[in-house]
Amino acid sequence: MRKITFILFLIIFIGLNTLNAKSGDSGGNGNSGDKVSLKGPKTDPIDTTNINRGNQLQKQNRQFNKNRTIDNKQSSEQYNEMEKIRSKIRDCTALTEEIQDLAKNMAKEIIKKEENGRIIIEKYSIIKNKIALINEENSNFMNELDNDQKIEIESQARLIEKIKNKAFNINEIMDKELKNDKIDKKNILKLNLDLENEINKMERQYRAIEWLLEQ
Repeated sequence: MRKITFILFLIIFIGLNTLNAKSGDSGGNGNSGDKVSLKGPKTDPIDTTNINRGNQLQKQNRQFNKNRTIDNKQSSEQYNEMEKIRSKIRDCTALTEEIQDLAKNMAKEIIKKEENGRIIIEKYSIIKNKIALINEENSNFMNELDNDQKIEIESQARLIEKIKNKAFNINEIMDKELKNDKIDKKNILKLNLDLENEINKMERQYRAIEWLLEQ
């Protein structure tokens, strides 16, 4: 009876050890699985495509901004140059208006009955100086033009030159008339009117040039 009991006890003891061994293996496998899961998914090497593309875009933007700055500077310089030319043309136009007003005032003085030769000569001297000044201003603004601009206003420039020559001829005749002991007011009045008409033609040409260079 004792032998049977001992054998049963031994069988139970061996069975329990076997179960514990299996349980230990199962736990070990679980721990191993946990370790694998902690490692996480395998990652690829860093992709530099987007980084390189971003750097390239930054370089392009910097170059674009640099070019735009240069273009803006050139545009500003061109505008300033054109404005300087327009200013000279406006000066010429203003002079033609002033000469016409002076000629009208001189005409009023000429038609007076009293002897006023000295006053007429003084008024004419001012007109003559203004015509010389407009000739100088015309040369100044023409020197500022480039070849394309000179071609663009060639017709107007040629007419202005012809008008200036006519005005100078009238001045020469007027000088002779005013040197006479007795001024012939009728001749002076006609010459003054001719001069005013020529200067009026000149004004129209300068206004045409202003318009052409504004385009």
